Amino acid sequence: TERDIVQLGQRLAAVGKQVGMSEADVLSYANALASVGVEAEAGGTAMTMSFKKIDAAVRGGGASLELIAKTAGMTGQQFKQAFAQDSALATATFVEGLGKIQASGGDVNALLRELGVTGIREADAMLRLAGATKAAGASQDLLRDSITLGRQSWKDSTALIEEYAKRAATTEAQVQTAWNQIKDAMIGAGEAVLPIVAKLATAV
Repeated sequence: TERDIVQLGQRLAAVGKQVGMSEADVLSYANALASVGVEAEAGGTAMTMSFKKIDAAVRGGGASLELIAKTAGMTGQQFKQAFAQDSALATATFVEGLGKIQASGGDVNALLRELGVTGIREADAMLRLAGATKAAGASQDLLRDSITLGRQSWKDSTALIEEYAKRAATTEAQVQTAWNQIKDAMIGAGEAVLPIVAKLATAV
């Protein structure tokens, strides 16, 4: 699914930046969506719209924020703070709340419509993510686990790149030192050999 993840990541990048997500978080959401079979083109647009609506609700407050917060098991103020601090995990908590409603036989579609998530693709993407939570009977909380794994993998990858850069700099310095030593050796050899060559040339 690597290609799907990259394509979804590209489509989610702008809105991800808008709501304060890191590169790792955007790719984590892309991974979760690809894992539940959401297509890049349709899924990217759908999730972009959903993120914008959650962000607008957080900024605007009112009934929409309270409904999102209630679904996530928080008060409106708590969700607003959580979203400001970590929009990726706050949204994951909301998705898990949808999974609980889904598992208890509640009408998730009605709730999404109330939030303005009326598009078929939007609702489908959210429902698929919600269905991939422990609350909905899945073996893991796919989205939350994806975020945790994505962040750690990004950190490890960054550390590896930094270590490589240090090693490369060290290697470059060693190569330069070695080349200087070779040139010094050539000069030394030349000084020793030149008198002999001069005598030979004279004799010839």
